[in-house]
Amino acid sequence: MPSFPFDAELMERVFYNLVLNAAQASSEGGAVTVKVRSADGTAEVAVIDRGAGIEEKNINSIFNPFFTTKPAGVGLGLAIVSKIVDEHGGKIVVESEPGKGSIFRVALPMEPAT
Repeated sequence: MPSFPFDAELMERVFYNLVLNAAQASSEGGAVTVKVRSADGTAEVAVIDRGAGIEEKNINSIFNPFFTTKPAGVGLGLAIVSKIVDEHGGKIVVESEPGKGSIFRVALPMEPAT
């Protein structure tokens, strides 16, 4: 994949948060997979876990500030992730099936917006 401009510190925060969430959703010893590809001027990073998944009733709320299902969570992680991705002109989507896991896909433009 060719290099492209982005704020490295902010992107580190995005992917750290997504991988941490995936690890926390997985059972002990479970695998988290990260896949990267480029297509049509976009870089796509998928963070995949085989954990508990996200209940359908929560799927539309997970990027809202202060929404959490974790007992010790404050609900800002995915809201911040979403804002950073938006500020880079990208998109984040989630696919999830309760009991089978989740896939968070981040798509970032490889060319700066004009």
